[in-house]
Amino acid sequence: MKHCVARVSATQIVIAGGFSSEIADYLDTAYVLDTSDNKWTTKPWTKFHHGPRFDMACMSVNWFGKQRVVMMGGWNNTAMKSAEIFNLDQMTWDPMQVPLLDGTLQDPMPYSLRGARMAELAKVPVVAGGVTCTK
Repeated sequence: MKHCVARVSATQIVIAGGFSSEIADYLDTAYVLDTSDNKWTTKPWTKFHHGPRFDMACMSVNWFGKQRVVMMGGWNNTAMKSAEIFNLDQMTWDPMQVPLLDGTLQDPMPYSLRGARMAELAKVPVVAGGVTCTK
């Protein structure tokens, strides 16, 4: 429930995170479905950089010429201030940072967020809505 689903190539989608009622816990695994042969791929050790969660914003974007899945925020008994990008080649979630004009890197999330949605406007991913939480 409340997992991330996004396209990572013409024939592949990633399904990640969520909440499992079977184990009554948050998930931090990622599965890739290749629709060309209907095969699932996963690495059991591929975990979210900032831990398991659900109710996060996610979408597929063209990130510096490669198709990537960007995931922001979420919930794991607290609202999360995190941004990660899925590297399909390595099957890893990497922390996402954005360059500032002075050359330094900054986390793109200014506050904790849960239940937001993402859209692409003028080729820029935008996060909107959701609930900001202080706890």
